[in-house]
Amino acid sequence: MANPTMPAAFARASALFAMGLLLAGCNSAPKETPSAPVADSNTDSLPPDTLKAPDKSKLTSLPVTNSAIAFPGPAGVIVMVPTGCKTKPSPIYEGMTTKWKDRKVPEDIVTPSGARATMQYGFASPDQKSVTGMDFARFVKSVPRDGSQIVARPWVGYFREGTVEPTYAKISKLEGEWGQRMYIVARPDAILMLTIQWPAADNKAKTEAIELAEAIIFTVAPDPKAKGVDFFPGAGSESNKPIPPGTEIAMPDGMILEATTSVGKMRIEAGPQSKRSYTWEGATRSVIMGARRERWYGSKGLGYPGPGNHWVEHNGIARGVLEEGQQHFKSVKEAMDWLGKRKYMPFVYNNKGLVVGWNKVLERQQLGVEVWQIMINGKKPTALPGSTDDKIVIVRAGSK
Repeated sequence: MANPTMPAAFARASALFAMGLLLAGCNSAPKETPSAPVADSNTDSLPPDTLKAPDKSKLTSLPVTNSAIAFPGPAGVIVMVPTGCKTKPSPIYEGMTTKWKDRKVPEDIVTPSGARATMQYGFASPDQKSVTGMDFARFVKSVPRDGSQIVARPWVGYFREGTVEPTYAKISKLEGEWGQRMYIVARPDAILMLTIQWPAADNKAKTEAIELAEAIIFTVAPDPKAKGVDFFPGAGSESNKPIPPGTEIAMPDGMILEATTSVGKMRIEAGPQSKRSYTWEGATRSVIMGARRERWYGSKGLGYPGPGNHWVEHNGIARGVLEEGQQHFKSVKEAMDWLGKRKYMPFVYNNKGLVVGWNKVLERQQLGVEVWQIMINGKKPTALPGSTDDKIVIVRAGSK
């Protein structure tokens, strides 16, 4: 997330990310306990764990900048690292500033002996495995069955050890020869790419680097307190773009509505552009919606799949699974049949065909919200049986 006035430096950094030389950092530490990972039966055939969980009494919990470029990930994570860890700005980003005030330039995690770790973490809930761009069962099968294998259930993966490539060493201002390990590990809900480096002749530094890597593997989790904790592509302002032509939306830019269902009151604001904000039970959370390129269950509107816990928690909710769009029918009867089949959450609708529903799935920390505009032969209806106009209040109409 470099300043756009420095495109060459950013391109160089992005290329290094793509090669797995991944950057993150640490700073002062609140006491946080990362959330428990998700188990998966795909690891049953693997040998016993090759890594043992570290002694947390010897670790310090730290909020860390996460630079997720190769796949979606939170802007901030929490890791537990051996005491004595310090933060050092990555030389690759020297002189650069972030365009967004709530985002930090990537840093390195540096151990007392001068070893360092860089990382990239992508997180997804079990039902959103595609967000990390991988199939976990296939990943498990591809893990080498040799000394480089890592099994720390539910994490599975491997590492490759060698020396730092000369070009990277130069731009990273590494003097002399440096050793390196590059880890790739995954679990059903996340993927972690981690690089550790140490002066090649310093065995103590190598030991510290490995201990740091293993501590990160066992403790990394999204940081709900990080500013801009949104996911990529996600809810950060840098992701906001005009809604593509041809997208069938239900709420024009600037529109605000309040819908009251059996669950309670939900306030929804559209805009600017692809941003949608949801207010319930005294709190507001926002995302940047993605436009559907093809129809999905009749909709060619906007959607957000809720990858991981991308919101600061409120009343047990930390993620949103969100839909907005139009539903086209040839008759009022078809429209009413469609409404009658939507039993998974309570909906309200008005005579003009605006439909709003929402629910909470607390065991998944999930808020579900759907906004639909019913169209009959390409036009909004004027009357629908069973409508409750008083349950949907248009606070502001928005632009057309």
